[in-house]
Amino acid sequence: MAKLSSAEDRQEAESAVDSSKGNIIKIEDGHNWIILLEEDFEQGFIHWVLIGDKTTRRVCAGGLEGNGWAVDECDLCSLAKDQYDIKKQAKTDGDKGLVKEYNDKGNQLRANYCAIFKAIKLGTKLKQGKNKKTGKPMKRYVPDIESVQVGKLSLTHAQLKKVFKLIEVDEETGDYPFDFISNGEDLINRPLDFLKKKDDKKLYSELQTITPMKKTIEFEIVEEDIPDISEEFEFTDDLDKIVALYNGEAEAEDEGEYEEQELEVEHKKTEKTGKKTITAKNKTALSSKDAEILDDDEIPF
Repeated sequence: MAKLSSAEDRQEAESAVDSSKGNIIKIEDGHNWIILLEEDFEQGFIHWVLIGDKTTRRVCAGGLEGNGWAVDECDLCSLAKDQYDIKKQAKTDGDKGLVKEYNDKGNQLRANYCAIFKAIKLGTKLKQGKNKKTGKPMKRYVPDIESVQVGKLSLTHAQLKKVFKLIEVDEETGDYPFDFISNGEDLINRPLDFLKKKDDKKLYSELQTITPMKKTIEFEIVEEDIPDISEEFEFTDDLDKIVALYNGEAEAEDEGEYEEQELEVEHKKTEKTGKKTITAKNKTALSSKDAEILDDDEIPF
C-alpha cells in the first residue's frame, strides 16, 4: 500500500505513466467536495474490456512494473497489441476505416493507471455571499455536510498528480502551495474542492484544480461502511477467458462481470452515527460558472 507522505511512493506513482468495484465516488462536472479518510492508497493498472454491452474490469497482470503495457505477462495487453497489429496491416493496405477501428480498439483495451482512496463526497450547494473587496453580492459554492457519500475515490494518474501538488514544496521559494498544508496528513479529513470543467480547447471535461479548505471536519462513520480497498488490484487467473469472450470464442456469463454504469451508481446506505447522519445521497456537482468558493470563515460547519 502506498502513502501520500512517502516520497518514494509518490515517485513510484508518478513514474507509473504519463474503475474499481462498487461504491465509487464520481467526480462530476463542477465543484466536488471530497474528503480523504486516510493517507494510504492502492494503485495499479486496470483494463476495461467492452464485451457486448458490458464493460469488464480486470487488473493488468503486469503490475506497476509493467506500466500498463506487459504483452508477455498479461493476456489483455497482448490482446491490445493484436488490435494494433491489425491496424498496422490495414495502414499498409490503405484501409483508413480499419485503421481507425482497430486503433480505437487497441486504445480501449490498454490498461490505465488508477489510484484508489477511502473517501467521503459531500454535497455541493450554492450560497449567496459578498465580495470582501467590493462588497458586491456574489454566488459561492460550499460543501453540504448533510449530503454524504462514503466510498472509493478512483483517480487517474493526471488527477493524482494534482493531489501531489498540494503537498509539494516549491524548490525555488521553499514554500508550499498552501501555508496550512505541508504533508499528506494535512490533507486528511479536510474538504477538498475538485473542480472539473471543460476547457475550450478540449473535447471533454477534465479536473482543473483541487483547492483545500483551511478547516478540517471529521465524520464518525460506521466501521462496516468504510470501504475495503486492499483487494482492488489483486490479479485474477481468468484473463484468457476474457480474451476468448472478446474474440467471440466463448459465451458470456452474468457472474463476475461489472457494468461501468453500475460501478458509478451503486451505493450502500449507512446508519446514523453519534456526530452526523451518513446517507447515500449523491447530488450532482453544481456548475462553476460565475461562482467562487466561500471563504472558510463564512462556511457554517
